[in-house]
Amino acid sequence: MKTQKELWEEKSKTFPVYDESDAEDIEFIKKVIGTACENGPDVKGKSIIDIGCGTGRHTLTLARKAASVHGVDISEDMVRVLKNTRDKYGFKNVTAETMDWKETCIEKTGWLKKFDIAWAAMTGAINTAEDVERMNMCAREWAVCIAWGRKRENPVLQEVFTAHGAELKLPPGLGEIKIALDALAIAPRIDYIENSWSFEGSREEAAADLIWHLKMSRIEPDEKKVYAIVDQNNKNGIYGHSTVMEMAVIRWKIK
Repeated sequence: MKTQKELWEEKSKTFPVYDESDAEDIEFIKKVIGTACENGPDVKGKSIIDIGCGTGRHTLTLARKAASVHGVDISEDMVRVLKNTRDKYGFKNVTAETMDWKETCIEKTGWLKKFDIAWAAMTGAINTAEDVERMNMCAREWAVCIAWGRKRENPVLQEVFTAHGAELKLPPGLGEIKIALDALAIAPRIDYIENSWSFEGSREEAAADLIWHLKMSRIEPDEKKVYAIVDQNNKNGIYGHSTVMEMAVIRWKIK
């Protein structure tokens, strides 16, 4: 079974990227950031660390207002895509590096209270008290964590999981982070945003995407079962699936 790092390297090939021509995506990310800033931080002119930055959709959107944004991610390919996109659009206030947040020593990196805001959006890097404490250690003013909320619906993916004797569960998110914050006696502000996305591709691409989700849940894929479900959901040669979910926008002031 592949490691989490290997799976994210694999996912980088199909992961969405920051694209200024995609007005709908840009506006949605701005909405998420705007929600986080209500009764939360003002990102204008601030220094921000974006933890689990992926390909940089939040990183680069934040950089439109922030003084500087530093992205970190476990995937080398995700960071490479971020840097290429940064250069494409001419951002001069964005840096990034490959790093496993769960193994990061804030003191050794020299990041103790280095950033105004610690930011993390839809990442598995933040789900324990230790992960949250690292955010608190490197931030001076605020911490923001945008995570899976209370809903995840995907009929095709559910069918795949059921065929493997498993349940499609919520990824680590709101529940785990709330437990971590409670352990640290932190009372956050939480708001919720509905979101959805779709995957479309060839038969092989659709199967590969579904198999990736099984592997992320540490389930050994049965490719015959996966392809059978992919074929059942063939719509005029287009193979895909859709997710409807809820984001939890969690933020707290650094004490």
